[in-house]
Amino acid sequence: MLLMFGVEISLFKGKAIYDIFVGVKYGLMYLFIFLSATLIGWIFTEHTTNRFLKFLKYTLIITVIAGFIRQGLKCIRPDLFMSIGYGPLNDFKFGVKPPIYYLT
Repeated sequence: MLLMFGVEISLFKGKAIYDIFVGVKYGLMYLFIFLSATLIGWIFTEHTTNRFLKFLKYTLIITVIAGFIRQGLKCIRPDLFMSIGYGPLNDFKFGVKPPIYYLT
């Protein structure tokens, strides 16, 4: 319903179809993340007696902690990550339009 409402408002204001798709992609992404997190939180508070859900909860917690550690290590030791393929592409030239793969 929210998506249909947003498209109707966009068409009413005279937006192009491209603008509507960009708005759906980048605008509703955060709403989807919020609603997913709310659902997961509600399931864990209401139904934590199931062993699989307890396993899933601890797996999610470990994944979030590991993600924070990984991002911290990328800031502290960037040379470690550059040795496995992370790093700049070295194809940026000042004053020149970026290649098409940067725009998608």
